[in-house]
Amino acid sequence: MGYQSLGTQQRQTQKQALILSQKMQQSLTVLQMNTFELTHYLQNISAENPLLDVSTRCVCPESSAAGLNQIVDDHLLSLPDYLLEQVRISSFDNSTKKDVVRLIDQIDNRGYLTESDSDLCKILNFSLSRLVHAKFKLQELEPAGVGACSLQECLLLQLDARKEEWQSPVRILVANHFEALCRQDWNKICRQMKINRVKLSECLRELHHLTANPGQIFDNQKDEYVLPELRVCVTGDKISLELVRGAEPQVVFVHETYETLRKHNDFEVQEYLKIKRNQFMDIAQACRRREKTLVAVGSAIVESQFEYFRNPNNGLKSVTLQQISQRVGLSESTVSRAIRGKYIQTDYTVLPIRNLLMTGQATIGSEIMSVLQEIVKNESIVLSDDQIRTVLSDRGFNISRRTVAKYRQLLEIPPASRRRKLSTVQ
Repeated sequence: MGYQSLGTQQRQTQKQALILSQKMQQSLTVLQMNTFELTHYLQNISAENPLLDVSTRCVCPESSAAGLNQIVDDHLLSLPDYLLEQVRISSFDNSTKKDVVRLIDQIDNRGYLTESDSDLCKILNFSLSRLVHAKFKLQELEPAGVGACSLQECLLLQLDARKEEWQSPVRILVANHFEALCRQDWNKICRQMKINRVKLSECLRELHHLTANPGQIFDNQKDEYVLPELRVCVTGDKISLELVRGAEPQVVFVHETYETLRKHNDFEVQEYLKIKRNQFMDIAQACRRREKTLVAVGSAIVESQFEYFRNPNNGLKSVTLQQISQRVGLSESTVSRAIRGKYIQTDYTVLPIRNLLMTGQATIGSEIMSVLQEIVKNESIVLSDDQIRTVLSDRGFNISRRTVAKYRQLLEIPPASRRRKLSTVQ
């Protein structure tokens, strides 16, 4: 009896841990979504859950509704750009940052490192230990799976990012039975792993949530429409931050359907009702946690950049992801997810929250912004971002057109097309 009781307790503990893990994964998934992604995600769940409805005024990006802000090509990130942005605001030491940046140049559009370690050492003039350290840091970045040398490693990196235990069946399947998995030799896998077909099906379902191409989401990007989720208001020496209400989706519990189904005496109906009600509660909690985390992180960033919001000419302070994470008591990865794809609105512009974080390069960044402001102020003809980049290059600042666009946006300087219209009116 004692052993049976202990076994039952262990199974209950494992089941509770699994449920907790699933809730945590769902919260992290919801946290890193922008408004459009979250709306689409909730609408898909609503289609399968009669107790969950989605209330939103969020419109499709194709429509030209008020409140939508179009971000032109200059502001869209490629996979390397996205990785470089993460390195820029990371807590890596300067030497490691330089090594990871050089390694990013070697990835293909899928996010893979296609050269062997020995070839990479020759190309980069790295020792093996130096290369291994740089690869390890690269593989900490998002999207999960980037920096892999093979499909097997790519899948394992994604499982690690999901905090999958080393002895979990799905990880053992990928790590130790990958060839049989590729051949779809299910009998051999079940025999060697000592599991049944039901357990194998569960593992395969988990694998369907992974991707063989981490860089795919960066392919074929077109003009992007964004909805700011935070708004900054500055009045004298006071600054406030608020959520932009109205566009974000709200989950609504459908009481009428719930009460109707409650009247059924059928056991399966009642079990179904219980599952769907719990799903609604979990989703609603994840959405509330998303808002709370976004406001906490946004407030910490805005307070750190108070002087910039008072006057953009002051430039940005050197504020890192690590400093913000320590300030709000969250991990760097959680903070990174919270600001991923999120935008903040000021009185004059809408910009990515991530752009408010800078590293030790803040000083030179402020100097570039000062020169950029001078160039625009004294331009006899309106200059495009590419022409401004050329002028900056002549003055010793070698930066990309995207960086020019980012600094221009931070200074709340309109793009060339709008400046031409303004000059015509004047």
